[in-house]
Amino acid sequence: MLVPLPAVTSLSSFLFLANTWAAPTVSDVSNPPARVIWEPAGDTWLECITQRSNGDLLITRYDNGEIWTVRSTTNQVSLVYQFPPDANVNSSLGIAEYEDDIFAFSGGQIAAADQSPIGGSWSVWSLDLRNWTPPADNSAENSPPPVTILTAIPEANMLNGMAVLRPATTKGPHANGKDASPLLLLADSNRGIIYHVSPTAVDKSAGVFYSNPDILTAPPDAAFPTGLNGLQVPPVRDPAYIYFTGGFRGTFYRLALAQASVEGTEPELLAGGFGNLDDFSLQADGTAYLSTGGADEIVRVSPQGKQTVVFNGDLVSSSTATLFVEKQGRCHHSSGI
Repeated sequence: MLVPLPAVTSLSSFLFLANTWAAPTVSDVSNPPARVIWEPAGDTWLECITQRSNGDLLITRYDNGEIWTVRSTTNQVSLVYQFPPDANVNSSLGIAEYEDDIFAFSGGQIAAADQSPIGGSWSVWSLDLRNWTPPADNSAENSPPPVTILTAIPEANMLNGMAVLRPATTKGPHANGKDASPLLLLADSNRGIIYHVSPTAVDKSAGVFYSNPDILTAPPDAAFPTGLNGLQVPPVRDPAYIYFTGGFRGTFYRLALAQASVEGTEPELLAGGFGNLDDFSLQADGTAYLSTGGADEIVRVSPQGKQTVVFNGDLVSSSTATLFVEKQGRCHHSSGI
């Protein structure tokens, strides 16, 4: 998640896609072709991006909790879901598919004055898109898809990035089949904790998957209380590592999943020295595409830690997330300012 700078008085957001190409050096960036595919009107804070099996994009909004979709064939933009006022949810962040066309996402409350997260308000929700399609045009009425709460996590101060292990999906490189037992992993940005939730189990209560507040809470001088931020596993059936960013600590780590429950386990630092690192995406081999917030860059980090700026400039200003689509050679990007 990205934080508006104090001098910023209005927010604008966009989503763009760019073709990938041979890696340039950091000092000689030649941006690939790119185009804006959605720029909402007014003050908007787009947060996380994911993709349905039909290619349509899903985008969460930090500023009001809405979820939107962009059609892959027409670029038509439609509202998917908006919480009613009595739900006490005005912010949505991480989102991930755990069954075919069923997505989990985090939602909670943010303060009206400064958009800071309100501790104790955060829950994990389920969005069922199996029988839902966008309206033919935005002037048409359309019933919202079913949204239900999976579990509240009152001890969380801010649920941010999300990943899923063993998704019970049947399509894509991450699929484990409909009989799998998915496990959601959720980043608490303020506490430096990764929670786990079993969305299809009878007991959906959250537990601690990994905790390391010494390196994953926000630094004392951070502009916003955001440490642990983006959270991903590679798009493969049986990943060996989980990857995460350290927010305003400017760090990027990976952790062997087999060691996550071992007390005292430290993650491997792959990259550091950034002002802020937000959400990101991964290729199958662990190559990462990092959104760098106010640095106005998308940075590729290889499994060996080599850093390459693959896009820079105003089009990726204040980036909040990336979504790399390997088979299409495209990288989608969202902005919070």
